[in-house]
Amino acid sequence: MQCAVNDAKALEEKLVELSFETKSILNSDLGTMAAEISNYETVLSGYDVGLFFFAGHGFQFDGLNYLAATDTSFADDRSAAYTSFSLDNVIAAMDRSSVLIKILIIDACRSSSVGGNRGIGTGFAPIFAPRGTIIAFATSPGQTAKEKGEHGLFTAAILEHIMVPNITIENMFKRVRNTVYIWSNSTQVTWEHTSLMGDFIFRKAE
Repeated sequence: MQCAVNDAKALEEKLVELSFETKSILNSDLGTMAAEISNYETVLSGYDVGLFFFAGHGFQFDGLNYLAATDTSFADDRSAAYTSFSLDNVIAAMDRSSVLIKILIIDACRSSSVGGNRGIGTGFAPIFAPRGTIIAFATSPGQTAKEKGEHGLFTAAILEHIMVPNITIENMFKRVRNTVYIWSNSTQVTWEHTSLMGDFIFRKAE
């Protein structure tokens, strides 16, 4: 999915501007995803803030949430689950690290439609955000994540608002939600689950 690659590259550029140290894994197979998440858990322990971004296919099976890899089998839901990476494993890895603020941004469908732009199978299952975590989704449950030109609507809206100075991450995502709602003609509503204990601001300015 070229739009998903575009999303990752463009967001990485913004994060570098915001003084994040970044690493992009593009068009990854399942083994690479697993190894990189394991390494990420170790690396995070040296930082106060950790951010995980995924753009592509997302779905749930049997109460668990999955992120599809390049070698995921779409023969049926069970095959897809067995050959995809569990989102809960990403959340757990970040929670096990000593990082204080954990941000997960998922630009994927939460639709029950197999034909959705960024979703397969049934929509994402309920999410638990451990203390100090915010999880942001491109859609509310049951919706399709749409695309705008070279980007997903959700990522395009993040790129539009992430550099706004002195607003909390919650307010940034609220602006993203309003923008996506307008761009999608009221058909896509973004969603967050948060247990952050304090304020986080992407760009602090005098």
